[in-house]
Amino acid sequence: MTICWEFESRSDDPGEKLKRLREAAVEAGMENVSEVCWRIGPQCLDIDLGVPFEYDQIAIEGVSMHWSLAQDNYRPVVPELIAGFTAVPGPGCSPASFLLCRYPYYPLWRHRGFCKTQYAANPSYGGVDNFVNCHLKVTKVLDKAAEIGILKSVADEGGYWETRDVEQLKRALREWDLYIAAIVGSLASDAREIGLEAKARITERPDFERLEAQGCDWLRRRLQCENPDTPWPAE
Repeated sequence: MTICWEFESRSDDPGEKLKRLREAAVEAGMENVSEVCWRIGPQCLDIDLGVPFEYDQIAIEGVSMHWSLAQDNYRPVVPELIAGFTAVPGPGCSPASFLLCRYPYYPLWRHRGFCKTQYAANPSYGGVDNFVNCHLKVTKVLDKAAEIGILKSVADEGGYWETRDVEQLKRALREWDLYIAAIVGSLASDAREIGLEAKARITERPDFERLEAQGCDWLRRRLQCENPDTPWPAE
């Protein structure tokens, strides 16, 4: 489960807005909140250089994919300038990059970001309560982004952004966990038959086998009765 967002700003200097957003991340209780950083020119990850580089989350996530009519596929577009910071909502959650970028031939600062909060629900990290805490922290930062005028859109696979309903968010988490566990378990079984090992973060959960069994049972019953409203198994 992921929450995605798009930022856009007409400001000539987005630094002050990003500093205010960083303050919101700190106040929300996010961990490892970096300072607002800048990447200029080649620092924006010129992927044509072919030069080894250390992992730079800000630079990598600044690269945008755009549809090319000439090539009939998506192609990476490297920004000319990147400003932003990174933060970790909590244990088990993926890091989040809150950026504004200047891309060639586009007059505004913009960026599409995301954070996968689902795996914060791993019981080893605190389970559902930890997941909800992480998801709500991201939402608080996006609320601040809306307040300072840089938030263009949000797509929340948990539905919380629109509803602010924690119980619905928990139900959505349950559905995602069971579905992904069933799919990953099936792929892992097929991989073992040909001598390969399939890895996924959901397999790190101590209750993965139970989730897989429940998810497979739900999918089987759904396919047999062809009823898309077949309820998910209870906890």
